[in-house]
Amino acid sequence: NIDITSTTDKLWPVWMDNSTGIYQLWTVPIDFSSLDRIPGYVNSDVRLLQNSPNPFQGKTILSFTLDEPGFASLKVFSLSGSEVAIPVQKHFPSGTHEVEVKVSQAGIYIYSLEAGGRKFSRKMVSLP
Repeated sequence: NIDITSTTDKLWPVWMDNSTGIYQLWTVPIDFSSLDRIPGYVNSDVRLLQNSPNPFQGKTILSFTLDEPGFASLKVFSLSGSEVAIPVQKHFPSGTHEVEVKVSQAGIYIYSLEAGGRKFSRKMVSLP
C-alpha cells in the first residue's frame, strides 16, 4: 500500500507494482458494509439523519434508520441541557423512521438518538 482514501461508503487502498518492468497503479473498492470486527472501526447499524427542514418554524421531521429491530429513544434538548421533548421511546422494526417534533421557542436545539447500545446527536435550529 502506498496510500488509502475513502468515500462515505467505500475504502480505496492504492498501490503500485513494477514487476513487469512497467509501473502500474492499482486500487480496489472495499465496501464498508463488508468490514467486520476491524479494530477502531464500528460497523454502524444505526443512523440519525439531519432534521428536515432545518432551520424550521414550529415543527420539523426527525429521521433515523435501524438495520435491525430494536428499542430507540429520541430526545430533544435545549443548549442549556434541559429536555424539551421526548418524541419517541419504543421498539421499532428495522428500516427508516420519521417523527414530527414541535418546538414552541426559537433557538438552537440538540436532538439525540439512543439505539443499538449507541448514542447519536445532531443540531437543529428553530426560527421565530
